[in-house]
Amino acid sequence: VKKQLQIEILNYYLYLTSTTAHKYESGDELKDLPVILRIKLELALKKDTVTSVPLFQGLHAACILSLVHHINSGIIALPSENLYSAGSMGDRMFIIEKGSVVLTVPKQMDH
Repeated sequence: VKKQLQIEILNYYLYLTSTTAHKYESGDELKDLPVILRIKLELALKKDTVTSVPLFQGLHAACILSLVHHINSGIIALPSENLYSAGSMGDRMFIIEKGSVVLTVPKQMDH
C-alpha cells in the first residue's frame, strides 16, 4: 500500500478518534471508512492479485476495480479439501496465492 494512501487512512482515523468516543468491535475497523478510501485500500491490496492472472491482464481499470471489489479474500482451503467435483457446475473462481491444487479426473471421465 502506497505511503500516501496509508497517510490518508491514518488521518481519517485520527480525525475520527479525536471527534468521537467511537469504540471499534473486532473486524469492524474499516466499516466507517469513507467509501473512496475503502475503494483505494481494496485496490491497493488486491490489484496485483487480479492482474497476476493472465486472463485479467490488460483489462480496463474499471473492470479491474470491479473484480477487486468482488474478491472474497481470506478463503482458506484445507489440505485434502474438495473445491469442486467432476460434473458439477462451478459458481466461483479461485486465485491461488499460496500453495497448490491437485486436479483429479475420475477414470470414467478420462477421454
